[in-house]
Amino acid sequence: MIATARCYGQIADLGAEDLVGTKLAAHPPPPEVDAKFLERVIEDVRQLLGSTFEAIERADRLWRESTTPTKPRHRLMVMVETLRSDISSFGTAKPACHVDYLMELLALLEDLKRWQRHPFWSELVGGLDNDYRHTVMLVAAATRLEHAGNSVEFQRTGDDRTPDLFLVLDPPKRAAVEIKMPEALKASSAAVGYDKLLQVIDASMKSAGTGPSDQLSPRHPGMLVIGSFQTWPSDLGDFERAAAYYFREVPNSAEYKHVLGVALLSFVSLIHRGATKTSSQPALKLTPVANPGYEGSVKLMTEAPPIPRKE
Repeated sequence: MIATARCYGQIADLGAEDLVGTKLAAHPPPPEVDAKFLERVIEDVRQLLGSTFEAIERADRLWRESTTPTKPRHRLMVMVETLRSDISSFGTAKPACHVDYLMELLALLEDLKRWQRHPFWSELVGGLDNDYRHTVMLVAAATRLEHAGNSVEFQRTGDDRTPDLFLVLDPPKRAAVEIKMPEALKASSAAVGYDKLLQVIDASMKSAGTGPSDQLSPRHPGMLVIGSFQTWPSDLGDFERAAAYYFREVPNSAEYKHVLGVALLSFVSLIHRGATKTSSQPALKLTPVANPGYEGSVKLMTEAPPIPRKE
């Protein structure tokens, strides 16, 4: 995909051969990147989000004009402005592309289009303005779980502490899925590591709660999904070890008997290395860790249909 431009950004890279037999959902590979392609990606995002994109742009103008902004700049505007700068570089001797931002926007476009005619569409698009990262992970999780064969129900926020999603397994059987987007995993410039990931799992589980009125209530089997942007490859294995330790050592383990497990949902970039050029495509990697103390009969489908190896 990117043969001549300098590439910037950190995403977990997986070789194309890693697609087979792993819990990956790959998006179609884009054509080779040039200025026109980047312009088209930005315009596709603008068209898909419509008035929400315009509202975010207006707020961004105020943010840039302010001498003392009260909150961080919206991530969508950071990515769009950076890619616009990349577009300008294609007219120079050293074209550049921030591949992490490009992969994120391509994945967002592909996942959002899946829900464009869904009754929850306006809430999803509005959430990108109000809580961008959590909404991106919510859409990604719903897409990934539906792709694995589950029936997904989005839940509107109300006075009660409801989970983000319900999976309808049979008419009487439902499983709750709660999405958490920890600060530590929003854009780490280095690998997070085992100890910090263990803290993230503990804090996220406590935030969701497993009591009768909590998001992972015993009324339904439940699963916690933790989102991660700019995931480092070593963190995938560290997460599995930390989650296994957490369930093994968690106090009051009886409160977790209905919890199926915890999963890390990561944006990754699949790298295809050929003889003459290297290409990449966005993908989602779900790294689930089962709770050995789970006592229910409900089983979630987390494996996507296998993607055939190209000959």
